[in-house]
Amino acid sequence: MPASLKFPRYLLLALLVATTNADNDVPGCACQADTTCANITELFPDTLACSLTQRSDPPYDFPGVLEQPVAICDGLEADPEFQEAVGNESRPYYFTGGGETIGPYYETGFVVTQVAYGTCEDLIAEQNTCPLDDESDDDDELLAFSGTFMSGVRPNGCGSMGMTLPTTNSSLGVSFTCESYVSPDKNITAGYEDSIFVQAVVGTDSDKPDLCDAETAAKYPALTRADWIEPKDGSSRRYMRHQIVDVDGTEYCLLVLSIGNEPCRGPLPAPSSSHTTNNGRHVLLFVLVGQLFVAVLSWVL
Repeated sequence: MPASLKFPRYLLLALLVATTNADNDVPGCACQADTTCANITELFPDTLACSLTQRSDPPYDFPGVLEQPVAICDGLEADPEFQEAVGNESRPYYFTGGGETIGPYYETGFVVTQVAYGTCEDLIAEQNTCPLDDESDDDDELLAFSGTFMSGVRPNGCGSMGMTLPTTNSSLGVSFTCESYVSPDKNITAGYEDSIFVQAVVGTDSDKPDLCDAETAAKYPALTRADWIEPKDGSSRRYMRHQIVDVDGTEYCLLVLSIGNEPCRGPLPAPSSSHTTNNGRHVLLFVLVGQLFVAVLSWVL
């Protein structure tokens, strides 16, 4: 267990509160958990970082963090249960697909995503104001537009969601998977070789590409681990930002947040050992079948 987790809780919380800096953090991570998230009533809170605590499947739910007077992501990283489940104390796993054993990979927390009208600078600034849930309606169709969803990203599954953009009725497709799923030609057989693979494509009702089809997905650009922004040294939090332009020039921002182990990744092999994935002597072997992807879409129009 890291030494930081052995401090008395009140001393650790005091230290975290004192060192929190919203200008050098993942958007919304510096918001105080007990005032920003404790009374959330929506599946997807206005402050996206609150959603990172909301995995409902044990042992990945961490409701105790929401009651602490500490920055959301600081509280998660200081939680031993979080570190054991999806952080630096978690155990790697393997999976089988196509008759091959692939891995190791780490368990990871949810990835939470928002698509909103405007520039990414505006959306990030809004997240750092720690907005609270409200039920007010905005008469402006563009300003009210927001699509939010969260997903578990696994190397043997792909999930995609679609939404209709205001004013043009263009179709926006967003998909999440791992590079090994859509790029078999790269012969990725280990977690440390893999990468998250995120795509956001604007189309029409008659042209909605299937982004979970490897051949189709290869035709469009993607965000990968090279696009993660990690503003705090030594932290496990990260985010991506991508500006989307509709056919009429209207701008939207895709904002992706993650904390804990990096999605689609695993540990580096020991320097003194050769790396194999099919010798049949792995202690942890999980046979994962089907599509292990959870995504829910919510938007206001």
